[in-house]
Formats: sequence, C-alpha cells, structure tokens
Amino acid sequence: MGRGNFLIIILASLIIFASLNLIIFNQTFIVNKALDIQTMPTSNTDYSRFEVTSLSPTQILVTDENGNNTGFNPETGNVVKEIPNSIYSFEAAYADPSGKNPPPPPESGVYTVYIKSPSPTSFRVKVINDVGGLYSFAIYASDRNARTEFDLFENEKLTTEEHIYTFAYNPLAGKQIFSKTNFISTK
Repeated sequence: MGRGNFLIIILASLIIFASLNLIIFNQTFIVNKALDIQTMPTSNTDYSRFEVTSLSPTQILVTDENGNNTGFNPETGNVVKEIPNSIYSFEAAYADPSGKNPPPPPESGVYTVYIKSPSPTSFRVKVINDVGGLYSFAIYASDRNARTEFDLFENEKLTTEEHIYTFAYNPLAGKQIFSKTNFISTK
C-alpha cells in the first residue's frame, strides 16, 4: 500500500470517528434530558457568612453593631480581630507559572475579612487607602442554606480620608441576605 493510500485511510477513519462523535454528542449532550433527579435532604449546617475582599493596597475594617472590629485599624496601624468567628487575612497575588508575564509586585494581593455564622446585624465597612487613590472591594454574603449574594464596588476614588459603607445582613433563608443602607464620606 502506497503512502497516499495510507493517508486516505487515516483521513477516512478520522472523518468516521468525528461523525460518530457528533451523532453521539447531539443525542446525548445537546438534548437536555435528565435521567434521574435526586433531592438532597436539608442539613442543619449553618453556611451563613459575611465576607469583604479588597485589592491591595486598599485595606478594610469591618465593625459590627456592638462596636467590635476586624481588619486593619488605621489609628493604631495594627490588625484587630474582635468580631466573633472572624478572620482578617492577606493572600498574595500568584505569579504566572509559565514565566511569560512578569511577576506581580510583592505587595499585590487581596485582603479579606471573613465572618462565619453572623446573626442578623449591620456591618460598617471602612475603606482604608490614600486620599485620591482608587479602590475596589466586593461583598459576599450567604444565608444559612449557602445561597450567596454579592456586590462589587470597583474603581471608586477615595475623595476624603474615610469612606464608610453600611450593610444590613440577614442570614435567614428566603430573605434578602444583605443590602447597602448607607455611605458616608468624612474628614
């Protein structure tokens, strides 16, 4: 068998294989059919959370209704963790493993305040950055059944020394989980 015939046989085999895959694909995956539906039982696990993330260099300070703070306190220059079941963390930006892009500056990353299983309350979110600087942050909130809502505040300009947002939070299932109730720009 000549080389040309061998290539024709290979090409014909690929066409048949592709045609069979298209036929199977059209019948199995494009037609949206369910063979079985299983409903998982409701658990007693509480998945509620209130989370704020910001791109560095912007830091955040979250205050609950009782005056407890978690985040970066600009008055003392220290990190505080007073809100029950809360953490404040920094996650550095990842470098491109392929090496095609330059590595990010060492201070690049994301600051996060995470509050697990909070009760219905209001949270104040204070944005900490240089006056005139741009900042971005996101709010993620989940109810007890893990239904999540989020809002993004992107490329906002810090026009005064303090930008403080207030959010109402409700972890009860079937309710609106959170909403922005106030914004204050002071000093």
